[in-house]
Amino acid sequence: MTAAIMKAGVTEFKESEMEDMISIFKLLSDPSRVRILSILSKRKSLSVSSIANLLGMEISLVSHHLSTLKIHGFVKPRKDGKQVFYSIEDNCIIDILQRAHDHVTGK
Repeated sequence: MTAAIMKAGVTEFKESEMEDMISIFKLLSDPSRVRILSILSKRKSLSVSSIANLLGMEISLVSHHLSTLKIHGFVKPRKDGKQVFYSIEDNCIIDILQRAHDHVTGK
């Protein structure tokens, strides 16, 4: 791989872009994070406790994953009283999930 450009089909990637892309795929390699993003992609926003209940996960674990997703710009929080609601930050994430789903289902 050259330091300047790597070609993938017709798309050219700079080394820094490649590293950022790999970071995205690493974040999406965790089943819990994909499940969280999938649920959020279907709803405008959900509280941490609602996400935990829907997925049958501990609130602390969901909160940890949401924090990681927030740091990387996948989700954004909105505080309402004592509850924090999360929503998808960038619709590009929904597109990535949909394209991956289409790929594995042969659509």
